[in-house]
Amino acid sequence: DIEVWDKNFLADEYIGKTDLDLETIATGPTELLLLVRDQNGGTNGRLKMTVEMTEVSPISATLSNVEITSDNPQALSLVYYYNSNKVSARSSAPQSVNRFWSDLNLLQWEGSLKDLAEHSILIEAHAGPSVLGIAKLDPLNYMLHHHPGELEVHDFKLDMANPHGSSFGTITGKVMF
Repeated sequence: DIEVWDKNFLADEYIGKTDLDLETIATGPTELLLLVRDQNGGTNGRLKMTVEMTEVSPISATLSNVEITSDNPQALSLVYYYNSNKVSARSSAPQSVNRFWSDLNLLQWEGSLKDLAEHSILIEAHAGPSVLGIAKLDPLNYMLHHHPGELEVHDFKLDMANPHGSSFGTITGKVMF
C-alpha cells in the first residue's frame, strides 16, 4: 500500500491510498499511473510515478583453453577484466611463448543484467607493458541461454584489434559463467 497525503503547514490531510504489487515493480512497466482511492473506496485522484528495480547478483566468469593467433611473433601475456561504472574485476595470465593458457583465474563481481548488457569483459594481449591487441567478450551473448544453477561452457572466437583499431589477430577459448 502507498498512502498519499497533502502535507500542509498546519495539518497533513489524508488523500487516499493505492496498491503496487512486487511483480509490477520487478517486471515493469517503469512509468505508472495509479488510482488513489479514498477511505470509502471512491477515486480521489491519480498518482504518477516512475519505479525501477535493479536486481544485483554475484557473477563469475572463467576463461580456459585461450589461444591467440597473430602474425606478431612476440611472446604475450594476458590482462582481462570486467569494468563498469559501479564494479571492477581484473586478473592476468603470465607470458606465454606459444600463446596458449589452459586455465585462467576466475573473475568475480556483482552486477545486474543492465550492467552486463552495457559492458564487456575486455581481454588484452601484452608484450611487456605494451598493449598489442584487445578483444571484447560480451557476457550476455553467452548468458542468455544459461540455465540458472548449471555451469555451462561456451566456445568463443573473437577478433582482436590493436590500440589503433587495425586487426591484431584472433583469440579463441572457452568461457564459463
